[in-house]
Amino acid sequence: MKEKLTIEQKLSRRKYCTPPKIVTWIYKTIMVDIVGRKYKPKFNIIDDVNDCDGPCFVIFNHLSRIDHVYICGATYPRRTNMMAAYNEFYRTKFSLLFGLNKVIPKKNYTADMVSIRGVSRVIKEGGCVTLAPEALASDYGGNKPIVPGTSKMFKHFKVPVYLCYLEGQYLQNTKVCLDERLGETHATMSLLFSKEDVERLSSDEMDDIINEKFRRNEYEWNKEKKIKWKTNGRICHRLEDFCYKCPKCGKEFTMKGEGNKIVCSHCGNGATMDDYYQFHPFEGAVI
Repeated sequence: MKEKLTIEQKLSRRKYCTPPKIVTWIYKTIMVDIVGRKYKPKFNIIDDVNDCDGPCFVIFNHLSRIDHVYICGATYPRRTNMMAAYNEFYRTKFSLLFGLNKVIPKKNYTADMVSIRGVSRVIKEGGCVTLAPEALASDYGGNKPIVPGTSKMFKHFKVPVYLCYLEGQYLQNTKVCLDERLGETHATMSLLFSKEDVERLSSDEMDDIINEKFRRNEYEWNKEKKIKWKTNGRICHRLEDFCYKCPKCGKEFTMKGEGNKIVCSHCGNGATMDDYYQFHPFEGAVI
């Protein structure tokens, strides 16, 4: 009788390699050209990862659950292996997709042999590995610090590191409301560290540079860009998950967001928010 393997056993035995061209083409056609078209993505390629004739890494600031669409669009036709959180491999709907795209599992905030072995194999055969060093997507539209020691891996492999900097994706998919809010999004690809940079800089210096490059405030960015978002009249839905303390009376967990308003049930302090993600306080309110 054939042994029935657990998901953990399957992942540990899986052979990781560059995905087939046809799989990358199908994925790009569906996710970027068809599904992703509604997101109005703007790609700015300063340094093209396709001009790199050897192995490399592509890192990106993690703003939303659909960042993979932009990474695919910015790197195509280069075939890439994305790293994804280990727990995502336990979700049935991702099983086939992850398998075909040769996605590499990664246990957050720890070194694990499965991911190291997978990355080593792909880099050795001249491939490109994409990952989000913050490990988790943004909670509030700002950046998280990257996982300490990220650059130790880059220094170990001694290959170029590209940066795909994302803008607008959090406002499109906030953590508090699962609605897709259509507006305008950007992805800029550039070379962050050449092979010589990786060899010259210390891992701490590289970590500091990445954290600085990732510095982000989605709301301030949109205030400057003045992009109008299709929010379906629910822009404040569940906003109290973040704005849980009233800035006027100081009470906690009395704020409630509904429609385009957020109001304190204790003192009545509150504001409306427009489709540009800008607050408009009630008369005499504090925000």
